[in-house]
Amino acid sequence: MLSRESSLVGLITTLLIGFTNQSAIAVNLTPSRAGWDIFNVGSGASTFYKRQAKYKFLEIEGKTELSPIYVQELPLGGTSGFLQKLESTYGSNLGWSYEIGENLNGSFDIEYYYACGLSTKNCGGNLYDPIARKNVVGVSGIVGAAFQLRYIPGAGDPTPGDNTLHWIQWVTSSGFPSSGDPINIIDTGKDHIETPFYDAAGAAKDELFVDRPLRIIPENGTWNAELYLVEQKDPENNPGKITIYNGVQWGWKNTANRRDEDPPVCPTPKSNKAVNVNNDDCIYSFSDSLYSDSEEDEFRISGLTPGANYYAYVDNDIPGNVCNPDTLLDAYHLDASNTDYYYLANSDDNNSPIGDGLASGLTGIVSVDGSINLNVYATSSDGSHIRGRDGGKYELNIKVLDSEDELEYEVGSSGGGGVSREVAGVNQNNPILPDAREGSWQVFNNVPGCRWYDPETTYGFEFQALGNTRFTEILNFPEGEDDYFTVEVGNEVIGEYGAGDTLDFTSLFDSGITNFRITDIDSLIGDTEETAFPIQLAFNDRRGSFKMRPISAPGSEPERRRVPESVSIFGLLAISARIFYSLRKRS
Repeated sequence: MLSRESSLVGLITTLLIGFTNQSAIAVNLTPSRAGWDIFNVGSGASTFYKRQAKYKFLEIEGKTELSPIYVQELPLGGTSGFLQKLESTYGSNLGWSYEIGENLNGSFDIEYYYACGLSTKNCGGNLYDPIARKNVVGVSGIVGAAFQLRYIPGAGDPTPGDNTLHWIQWVTSSGFPSSGDPINIIDTGKDHIETPFYDAAGAAKDELFVDRPLRIIPENGTWNAELYLVEQKDPENNPGKITIYNGVQWGWKNTANRRDEDPPVCPTPKSNKAVNVNNDDCIYSFSDSLYSDSEEDEFRISGLTPGANYYAYVDNDIPGNVCNPDTLLDAYHLDASNTDYYYLANSDDNNSPIGDGLASGLTGIVSVDGSINLNVYATSSDGSHIRGRDGGKYELNIKVLDSEDELEYEVGSSGGGGVSREVAGVNQNNPILPDAREGSWQVFNNVPGCRWYDPETTYGFEFQALGNTRFTEILNFPEGEDDYFTVEVGNEVIGEYGAGDTLDFTSLFDSGITNFRITDIDSLIGDTEETAFPIQLAFNDRRGSFKMRPISAPGSEPERRRVPESVSIFGLLAISARIFYSLRKRS
């Protein structure tokens, strides 16, 4: 029997020989890091990325930052350090053996990768625990990082679902004396030592890995991890034989120092509108609203340091809105050679780190006269901006930075470079899809209002509101070969509608309705299931829940319901007028 040292030499030698016939690194990492914004901050995650988090606490001034800044690919089969630790902890003397797998043709999608400082609220609360089937409980007042990776198999890759895929993570940590550092472990959790698998006790499954390492005391230190996808090809007959595929490196570090002087105070600016000032973070905030598609709000603050960098972002998800405004944000800069002329320096539509995904965010530089000049207005793909007419409220925030390193937010391509954020439901080609099924019903839980939604359907479908949700309006019907669709409420045919039409239920049924049907769908709209028949709806609040079920063909439809809502005499007249108008329109 070989000793542990002999077995380790044999293991590493065998695995390294495999590299002569294979590319050491081949798995794709998404998102790619080709884009950069003006502050040289690239795109590090497909959903949310934040390179660093600065904080101030009592006499401590610190910074938590990702290390490496971007997730790095690792050699197929593991680094030498990883293999040494694996063999010394779960080696051949305990019945474990390892081999190199084939390079993966699929990808590792880095969905979340962000730093958390003492001032970060709800760190990790947006991560999803696949075991508990709910979001991770967020924490505040700590330092650390949040990380979520999704494995997307390609052709010939091992597929999730048969309980043979696992994750092995090697963690090293130094510094953080109050946490017992240094640490050098195969990360299996405190209560699990039988296998080397992280997912045996951690928040992970075969296709999803989630972790949120943290420290309560903000000391100087580093935390690093190497993570690999592995497989038990024969868990019943040979459970100790493990195939190691590609891996990634990720981590974070914390730096904390005592402040020897008082923190700087933001200059009190002059402004054309009422402004709130947060002196701790040097953020200037405005509150306003958009009441029409042609309205354009102008914001100007002056008295700032010329040449300073700033970051401006909109929050459009404000209580009281029914349809949150879809904003455009423009930044104007004073021409140094012509002090009477301000030119358009930057523009953005949907890259704010807050809001409902349709809010704007961009970077800029304070003009030579010490001013920041921004315009906010409504936008849409067809130029008619239906949300603007709903009087949507919003907040505009401007953070003036001490240096380029202080930029904490990722800005997309429409805001100066980086990654463009795709928002589901903005148009009929990318609708929000149902997230659950109840028999024949397809359920949409807590989705934002005024978006496009799409179920699977053939001839028609029925809508049923859930909880306190009420349908207040159909904002648009899909555009395609089928020109008209019939809308029914209870026993009443409201009329026939097509692309570009709207139907305001509140003008017919007081405060809206809880059930309606759309029929006479002669042909599907899109070529894929996701775009077969999308529709844009508004609720009685910013978010709502509802379900839909398809109606396969005439004659097999569910029994029609009576409308529980009261209908005014004006509503009945409007229904009659609409039917008459629709008949004339069809003729």
